[in-house]
Amino acid sequence: MRVRKPRFCLMALALFAATPAIAACEDPAWDTTAVMARLAAAVSPAEGQSLDRDAAPGLAISLVPVAEVRFEIPPERPARNPDPRGAVLLFEAGAAGIYRVALSARAWIDIVQDGKYLAPVAFVDFMDCADLHKIVAFEIGAGPFALQLSDATAPSIAAAITPAP
Repeated sequence: MRVRKPRFCLMALALFAATPAIAACEDPAWDTTAVMARLAAAVSPAEGQSLDRDAAPGLAISLVPVAEVRFEIPPERPARNPDPRGAVLLFEAGAAGIYRVALSARAWIDIVQDGKYLAPVAFVDFMDCADLHKIVAFEIGAGPFALQLSDATAPSIAAAITPAP
């Protein structure tokens, strides 16, 4: 006698196996679905161009050894990696408010405005998510600012800056 296994059991098993990976990237409070879409569609910014904080798409950023990076001020946290990489992106003046900075991979984030570090107001880490590593929120004033990335190990990273809802 031949025993037939219902197909729905196999489909349910496949769905169950995929759920932890999906769940590792979800956080409705941080709108991770929209953030991951921006990271996936990231484009390289023009070299030396100031970016519009309210219209910047997801950004594909090439990282270089930190010794080659011209930081506005040195990174707030010393590097922990033996060969740290980084980058600086400049943003134009715009609407003041809370902005969220999302990264696809591990790196230290500093927001520098008026020659000072801005302290994060909130953050969330996604340690088991392949496409999203963390989101950090900062209260950014209306003036221009710099996004400084440091202590990264990857040669490139995707970033997204979005106003908090």
